[in-house]
Amino acid sequence: MKGTLGAELVDGLVIKEGDYKLVKTRFSAFILSFRTVFDAVAHNYQPVTVIVDATAAATPDIHDANQFDMRNIGVATPTIQEWCEAI
Repeated sequence: MKGTLGAELVDGLVIKEGDYKLVKTRFSAFILSFRTVFDAVAHNYQPVTVIVDATAAATPDIHDANQFDMRNIGVATPTIQEWCEAI
C-alpha cells in the first residue's frame, strides 16, 4: 500500500532518469507480473527486465516455466544480485 514500508524500493534499487516507474494499484502485483511483462513487451517498452527472485508463482515449476517464456520474448531475467552487479 502506498506510503507503507512494503511500498518502498529495496536497498540498492535506484530509479534513474529515463527509467519507467510503474505503480501497481492492485493487490499482489507480483502474482500478475507474468501478464504484465507480456503487456509491456506488446506496448514496446524496451528493455523489459524482471528481477526473478522478487517474483513468485504457484509452484517453483511454474515460476521456472514463466522465466523460460519471458526469456523467449526477449525479457531479461536476472536475480537482484546479477542486476545490481550489471548496473
